Amino acid sequence: MAIYTITSITVPLPLNDEVLIAGEAIDAGEVVYQLASDEKAYLAFSGGTEAQAQAIGWATCSAAAGQPVSINRTQVMTINTGLSVTRLYFLSSTPGAMEEESDIATGDTEYKTLLATGLTATTLWPNVWPLMLTVP
Repeated sequence: MAIYTITSITVPLPLNDEVLIAGEAIDAGEVVYQLASDEKAYLAFSGGTEAQAQAIGWATCSAAAGQPVSINRTQVMTINTGLSVTRLYFLSSTPGAMEEESDIATGDTEYKTLLATGLTATTLWPNVWPLMLTVP
């Protein structure tokens, strides 16, 4: 199974980024969700609760717990990992990571959350959409 962990992320116009407080250590490029009870950002993953699978975007900078972290929700971004053009990428059961739909195995994830489409080998078009469908 191919888990995509982004270690370098560039957003051309970070003006629309949302800034949240990190509830745990978050690295640039990791997928996050916002916990309703404290409104902080945490690593999203598909194998936890429904709330943990409701990703909101990617961290554009690293942050320790209690520090501000900028979140990209909508802007096309350049990343360091090789992508497949026109492939759909979903939230992974690995916290903060994503994977192709074809890599989601039965029992591998609890909730399917569409994250993005690959535009080129290094550009990703975010389209976060929590489907909240469980994998049979």
